[in-house]
Amino acid sequence: MRRCLVIAIFALLHWTGAHGRWMRPGEILQDPRSMEVEDDAGQHSEVILFEGRKLMLTFEDRTNRRVAFTRWYHNGLPISERTRRGCYVTFDKMVCSEVARQDEGRYELWGSDRTGQRYLIQSANVRVIPQPMQPPVSEPVARVMAEVEPVPAPTPRYHDDCFCSGVTSRCRMANNLYRMQIPFNLSNAEPVDYLTPTARREEQYVAIPGTVWGGNLITAYGGYLRFPVTNECYRDRSEPCMVLVDKYGQAIGYYLSPLHDQRELSVLMKEASWRLLKTPGESESEPSPRTTQQLDKFTFMFVLSNIETAYVRGRYGSFENTVLTIDLATPYDKGLGTVRTVEECFCHEGYAGLSCERCDSGYRRFTEVINSNGVCISNQDLWHFMKQKYNV
Repeated sequence: MRRCLVIAIFALLHWTGAHGRWMRPGEILQDPRSMEVEDDAGQHSEVILFEGRKLMLTFEDRTNRRVAFTRWYHNGLPISERTRRGCYVTFDKMVCSEVARQDEGRYELWGSDRTGQRYLIQSANVRVIPQPMQPPVSEPVARVMAEVEPVPAPTPRYHDDCFCSGVTSRCRMANNLYRMQIPFNLSNAEPVDYLTPTARREEQYVAIPGTVWGGNLITAYGGYLRFPVTNECYRDRSEPCMVLVDKYGQAIGYYLSPLHDQRELSVLMKEASWRLLKTPGESESEPSPRTTQQLDKFTFMFVLSNIETAYVRGRYGSFENTVLTIDLATPYDKGLGTVRTVEECFCHEGYAGLSCERCDSGYRRFTEVINSNGVCISNQDLWHFMKQKYNV
């Protein structure tokens, strides 16, 4: 009986759960000198490596979970460059250059989709062992080490024309997005007399508050804006038919083409279709008319992500076709086809949104910096700054 118990214990000590098979005495499953792990979503790993070596955990989404945001944790606590010296994290990677015994424990990568649903993507139990005096060099060990050498992951394909709110230059075309159309009845818009930066006198417009679209039209890029053209816009094409103004006072306009002769108008939501009317640095007291400028992508996307008011020229009655529609992207299939023109950025910690245009939960935008758009800092750091500023 005692002999059977000893045999059972010996077998249990050589069982590995990571690979689901028996280990032979003296077999080395992983090279503990340095470890790079690349896991599928939801997979668990057991990692053993020597003190002072590099640990790198990477994740490549091969599933259809539509990961939008990720965060790394060590023993339940968030990992950042500020909390862990010698380590850095990105959307899909965590690297610690030299691990120590206190770096042991459970590492987890949690992700969330665009609806806010969170789930565990991968986890790893890391064990750090002392550096041996002489590394094993026997032929069987070398053979096994060669067998488990990790295969380099394919280089990700990044887009080379990112907006990303100026936060990062790493992005890709977003997958699993679908087209939807948001309608607005122009007869319900507020009639105003609006002086465009290029006009000598005020003209009749209707104003649409940006809150109709949540103050953000970033996913409209590459889609179409449709609305009926008024007689005022037909008669005088020297002034814009539509003006978009952001919360910083920057204005862009769309001018009706001399060749357009239809009542319905479809405007491509790309920078080539619009003109820059006014920059944030221009004063309202500057004389009009001003000349328009060619629009670049960054300025166009910046206005879309901070939309304050949209102005449509003319007046609309309640007994005619007065519906304005705009194409936006959504993770839900509305039966209108897919969207392939919206970027998805690999945002730094503290930023959220497809183009890093807003601050993540637990962060606030801090504007007392050189960047006019501000930066996202944690509530804790903001609280420390305010205490120092006001000597609280």
